[in-house]
Amino acid sequence: MNGCITIELGGKNRSIRFGMLAYENLLTTVQEDDGKVKSTAKVIYAGLLNAAEVMSTPIDFTFSDVYGWIDDLMCTNEGNVKIIEIEKCFEQSNMYQNILKPHVEKKSEKSQTQ
Repeated sequence: MNGCITIELGGKNRSIRFGMLAYENLLTTVQEDDGKVKSTAKVIYAGLLNAAEVMSTPIDFTFSDVYGWIDDLMCTNEGNVKIIEIEKCFEQSNMYQNILKPHVEKKSEKSQTQ
């Protein structure tokens, strides 16, 4: 999968792209002690920034906006379906499959042997 999805967030359709720009952003923002909501918001924010950069569209949102949208979505069944769609897109992206997944698996193996 190409790691791209368009979904309604913040009252408008927004493109999300999980490529190398998203990866670069995630390297500097995601921390091990982030909770589910915060880490999900960071992943989606990185994807939104990646899409805006690649598509040369204005960035009309902040991380706080995205955090609020995710918080609201997690409170409804329909919203949770949207989040699952975005998470599937992320997990099926070339960036995740070729770079992050091997790293996560290696880290998991290390923690199991300790």
